[in-house]
Amino acid sequence: MRLDDDLEAILAATPDDPLIERAYDAYRGLRLVRDPPFASLVSFICSAQMRVGRIHEMQVSLAERYGESVAFDGETYRAFPTAERLAAASEADLRELSLGYRAPYVERTAEMVADGEAHPGQARDLAYEAARESLTRFVGVGRKVADCVLLFSLGHLQAVPLDTWIRTAIEEHYPDCERGSYEETSRAIRERFGGDYAGYAQTYVFNWLRNNG
Repeated sequence: MRLDDDLEAILAATPDDPLIERAYDAYRGLRLVRDPPFASLVSFICSAQMRVGRIHEMQVSLAERYGESVAFDGETYRAFPTAERLAAASEADLRELSLGYRAPYVERTAEMVADGEAHPGQARDLAYEAARESLTRFVGVGRKVADCVLLFSLGHLQAVPLDTWIRTAIEEHYPDCERGSYEETSRAIRERFGGDYAGYAQTYVFNWLRNNG
């Protein structure tokens, strides 16, 4: 959790906009997460065409099957699997956990990390668009998944994943930001949401539309 983020400064840097203001008023205090890069990458690869509940079930299944036991406060939990553990699983094994067509993507991505071929954390210190391009090296990762990992793991707070809810926001509230391609539409909505902290505005608008819109 990004408890060190100065939310008041972020809000002050956000453009005056009726939708964003309603979202901030409704969910003031909401913060972005700072998830581990590999776990975040695999989770968002699994998120394609899936509702939140099923994505959560996939992550729990992966942890229960391949994660190490962790004791905390008298309870035992399963950590998210390491790349090495997932790389050792077969596609068939992963399909048994209901990953479907995502199974080979997870398998190959885990192999890339375990073998040292690539690591999502390498995108942390790159400029934003270069970081997004870097993440698309992984199998099953397009620009939207890359933006999710950049925002929720790697500290690129300007990232705005163009998911269903944000595309709805563009259609209904910011139609001039629709530019016909992911790259250009992404650039336009990032500018509308305030640039450097656009990902925060995205997160608040996402929650507002999903729960109140």
